Amino acid sequence: MLSSPDDTVRIIASAQLTSVVHRTIHRAPTAEDIDLFLTGSMDGDLSNSGNSGQISTLWSRARAASRRLKISITGSLSGSVITKTAAGSEIGPKVITTALRAASREVYSSKLLALPDQGKVARCLNTDRYINGSSWMPSGNFIRFCDWRFIHRARLNCLPTNAAAKRWNPGTNSACRRCGHPDETLPHVLNHCRPNMVPIRRRHNLVQNRIKSAIRHGQVYVDQHVTIIDVCCPFDNDRDALKTAAAAKVTKYADLKQALAADGKDVEVFGFAVGSLGSWHQGNERVLGRLGISRRYRPLMRRLLCIDAIKGSRDIYIEHVSGHRQYQD
Repeated sequence: MLSSPDDTVRIIASAQLTSVVHRTIHRAPTAEDIDLFLTGSMDGDLSNSGNSGQISTLWSRARAASRRLKISITGSLSGSVITKTAAGSEIGPKVITTALRAASREVYSSKLLALPDQGKVARCLNTDRYINGSSWMPSGNFIRFCDWRFIHRARLNCLPTNAAAKRWNPGTNSACRRCGHPDETLPHVLNHCRPNMVPIRRRHNLVQNRIKSAIRHGQVYVDQHVTIIDVCCPFDNDRDALKTAAAAKVTKYADLKQALAADGKDVEVFGFAVGSLGSWHQGNERVLGRLGISRRYRPLMRRLLCIDAIKGSRDIYIEHVSGHRQYQD
């Protein structure tokens, strides 16, 4: 409103703002006073704005929003308002809404990424420039509702495993209820608990079968001695978890590659990693290209692979806790 190209709108808005600041500081305000008011300053005469009994206005709400967002405003009466974020970047009036939303997301995402425990999966997801692991959030496309309820708590490590429960109740036995491992953590349940190996293998096969179905040329061998690609679903345990797991697959087949190369064969070995909680490894892009997956289908395939991993992990967790099989073989 203060930067509106309509002179009438701009004049009325400026007059209203000046009047509100005047009532707050009990004197005729300067341009600097008005800028400080909108910025949320509580210094000097502006401290009166916090007194009870003040009438809420559009401008007092804008002032409160500035304090929450930690932004500063200059040029309020000049017709060209400049907003500066806490990071120091300046924003013009034409993109103010989009830029402030982006700045707020950056602040909150930085706080989440900095958390040593609950930020682990977020740091892993942050490496995915295609946002495949969270593509279902706005619409819910392709994901079961039970998986939706599971994945948010799982990514924040808020599922009631015995190790997590011990945080709030030190007397709780943190041992695994199935195999007796000393710590029943979520990574243990989803990736390492031996009684869960059948559903863990099923999750692996969900990802593997989708890749197999998408290949359009060459011969494909599954669970045989000829290996083209090795799929893995490591736990999304910080930024380099998927990269490390994929590299381990390449190392695993180093001797086989060398033996086949000695026979004159052209050999390529890839590790294909999709996180247990739906993270996407950027190195998978090279595999999709090598397998001839069309560029048109790749965006959907990436998202479905991440959702398959979430589906498999949810079934593993529910079977672990309840003892009941979640699917039919």
